[in-house]
Amino acid sequence: MYCRAVTPKDHKEFYVLAYKSFVEREDVGTDFNETVFNQIVKNTLVHESHHIQGLFEDDMMVGFCVVMLDKIPFSSQPIAIFDLIHTDVSHRHIDNFQMMFTAIMKVVAEHGVKKLCLNSKNLILDEDQKTILLSRNDFTNQSINWEKNL
Repeated sequence: MYCRAVTPKDHKEFYVLAYKSFVEREDVGTDFNETVFNQIVKNTLVHESHHIQGLFEDDMMVGFCVVMLDKIPFSSQPIAIFDLIHTDVSHRHIDNFQMMFTAIMKVVAEHGVKKLCLNSKNLILDEDQKTILLSRNDFTNQSINWEKNL
């Protein structure tokens, strides 16, 4: 098991996992448009403000973490917003999520980020495991969002 940056060459695997994540979160309804979803996936892969860290087993993507690098309005303070963290069901273990968090922390440190934000709904893990993972990584619960100052 290892993590690495996801590139446009990983589009097919990323698309399949992203679609599964939407189905699990019940975000695929009657108004779901596959063409639009495919365009969103492509834009996420190439947009300069997004970084995607993939979790791989035997060179097959089994999870990913999408982080948007941005600046807080009016202060220009760098911020990282976790858009989505997902693994397939068989790899949904706290250690795998920790591996992705560790890889992402290196990326945000390289960009001088001082604040991280994560919405609890963007991380599928049972509540106890989620609390352990986020607390272990020094996030504090401000409401539904978890944050970390660096």
